[in-house]
Amino acid sequence: MKLDRRRLRRLIKEEYSKALREMAEGSMSSDHPDYDTVGECISQVNRQIMFGQLTSIPAIENACREICMDYGVPQHTNYCISKALNMAQRMGIML
Repeated sequence: MKLDRRRLRRLIKEEYSKALREMAEGSMSSDHPDYDTVGECISQVNRQIMFGQLTSIPAIENACREICMDYGVPQHTNYCISKALNMAQRMGIML
């Protein structure tokens, strides 16, 4: 494969974009196979926060772990925790 400037620029741009996406905190594309399931986990935790059932950071973390395990997506627990804590902070419920 011969590399000319145009192809080299495109490859560098693609790799740079990929690195930026990976570095972006909490990004999950909608074509990810677990997207809907993780969204449901986050929604359940957010509901519990809004109804006052979760009132501390450890409680939120434990709820995220339990729900992610129940839904079969334990690999996304940290993502769920970060989204739930962000939501609580934005709502002014941060503990």
